[in-house]
Amino acid sequence: MFELLWVQVAFRFSAALSIFGSSWILTSIMRDKKKRKMCYHRLLFALSSFDLLSSIGYFIGTWAHPKFEWDPWDPTASYSDHIAACNATGFVIYMGSLAIPWYNVAVNVYYYLA
Repeated sequence: MFELLWVQVAFRFSAALSIFGSSWILTSIMRDKKKRKMCYHRLLFALSSFDLLSSIGYFIGTWAHPKFEWDPWDPTASYSDHIAACNATGFVIYMGSLAIPWYNVAVNVYYYLA
C-alpha cells in the first residue's frame, strides 16, 4: 500500500512541475507580441498547450476513478459522474500522448531547417 501511495505522490509531483513549466512557457509567449508571430514560438505554444492538458490529466490521475465496485443488482448504486471524469481524464492524457511527440518532431524539423 505504501509503495502505491509513493508512486502516486511522485506522479502528481512531477505532473505539478510540468503544469508549472508549461504554464510559464504559455504566459511568456502570450505576453510578447513579437514571440506570437514567430513560427518557433507558435510550435512551442502548441506543444506546451498539449503538455499542460496532459499534465493536468496525469495530476488528476486516480482521483477520477470510481471508489467502489458497481453492483448491477443495486438500483441505488450510481457512479456515472466518476465514469465520465475517468473517461475525460483518459481522453486528455491520450490526446497529449498523441500530440506531444508530433510537436516535438515539428520543433526538431524546425531546428534542422533553420
